[in-house]
Amino acid sequence: MSEPIPSSPKIPISGSIDRPADQGEQLTKEYQVALPVLRSFDPPPRPLTPARVESADLEPFEWCWGFRKETTETLIWEPLKGVSDSDIDRLNRKQFPLVQPSYPFLEDLFVDRFFRDDENCIKNNAFLKQMGFVFKARDKKFSTPTREQLVINYNNYQKKYPRFPELTFKLVDGVQEPDEFVHCVLDSDIILSSNQELLHDFVFHIIPTLSNICESPQSYRFYKDNLKQIVETFLSFLNKNPIEILAELNNNLNPKIDESLINDIVATLKYMVSAALDELTSAIIDYTEIKGQEDANGYISEKFIESLLGTLNDEMWREPLSKSLPTLKEEFLENFPNQERWKGIVTALLSAQGKFAG
Repeated sequence: MSEPIPSSPKIPISGSIDRPADQGEQLTKEYQVALPVLRSFDPPPRPLTPARVESADLEPFEWCWGFRKETTETLIWEPLKGVSDSDIDRLNRKQFPLVQPSYPFLEDLFVDRFFRDDENCIKNNAFLKQMGFVFKARDKKFSTPTREQLVINYNNYQKKYPRFPELTFKLVDGVQEPDEFVHCVLDSDIILSSNQELLHDFVFHIIPTLSNICESPQSYRFYKDNLKQIVETFLSFLNKNPIEILAELNNNLNPKIDESLINDIVATLKYMVSAALDELTSAIIDYTEIKGQEDANGYISEKFIESLLGTLNDEMWREPLSKSLPTLKEEFLENFPNQERWKGIVTALLSAQGKFAG
């Protein structure tokens, strides 16, 4: 189980996210706006990095990296002796979605991934350095703060620069089930695992999120609060009685869903919500651009649905899905809905969701 980092003089924690008030009419509008993207949907290109949603069945896991404490505040990460970049790439394909970085990926992360020009790169790396993240490509040395020190570093920085948002941090030990991961993402801003898994969180989620915040500090909270509301409303519909969901979906589907498949479809959709959030937390996102959209809430809805459909149609997610949900029928997995079928199911769900929200 995961517990929030307790507040203390050494590790100040603030900035809890309050759920926005329910706005049924607005949510109906948002999901209506999201529908057009489905009519012309092409799966988005795979993100730069696969993302992580863990399951207990992904063991035994083979780690390629180790760490040591350089100081009480700093960790040094190094590949294990004899491990090459090609070894890491091979294991990432095998152990997806719990992937590990290679040196070329770290170079891309700190130099090329987020930046339109050298000025942005310098500014972001200076910010990351103050957070405790330093990558020296020539020496192949990657140092990070301890997870407790990152909390201290960011809170001190935020007090000095109040335009940066207050963030909620959460410590996580052990393997998270997908529903736990969803709650952590929605109820906190930064998730900090322990041991080697912390490297994955740092590289694939925390650095991207902090870099996005560095670019748009005053727009992050708008994006996060609205994403939280959209996803929670989406999940609230999936938590209804499966037979009621089936009736709602079949009002807008042809061919209709067989009753024997509805439990597997709902379970798959819930799992893929966690996968979609996993990919969104590793993405390059311009929060200011999103906030400036004429219908920003609708735009965020579209991005969430695009990510959801992308994971539903990505075969890389199929094996972790079946391992995480061993109750899925073999028939369902063998005849897994194709791209068009999932698009139809999600479109029908959004139509019913809009009605439900209103």
